[in-house]
Amino acid sequence: MRTRDRLTRADQSAAGPQKLSSAAANLDNAYASRFDYKGGKGSWEIQPAGVDASVVVNPRVVMVDQATRKKVVSPNAIAFHELGEAYGRVDRGQSYAGAHAGSAARERTLVQQRPGFTQGLAGDPVKKRDQP
Repeated sequence: MRTRDRLTRADQSAAGPQKLSSAAANLDNAYASRFDYKGGKGSWEIQPAGVDASVVVNPRVVMVDQATRKKVVSPNAIAFHELGEAYGRVDRGQSYAGAHAGSAARERTLVQQRPGFTQGLAGDPVKKRDQP
């Protein structure tokens, strides 16, 4: 469950509820080299005991493809991609890069099967849409 801009107890980190200002948060307890620059994951990036991973999507943040900045990535596509990454990391034991690549491949397959699912792909380079 989510309440406005706050994760509820079921979806919180080891540090408690966190405000989500990005398009998504995909947190698990596995080591990830992308956090090495800051000495590892902070307590807000680690799951509480008994939780392997959590994915939260903020539908108010609009993401677009980085190349044209015109193809909107639907919140559903972001959720599908992030859940696929979490599956790769937790159930398959993959690194972030491996889980991301696998999730991006599944996302491409889904879009081929359902062409109207999203304009842009969450697995491709994306950025926040500039505010008018």
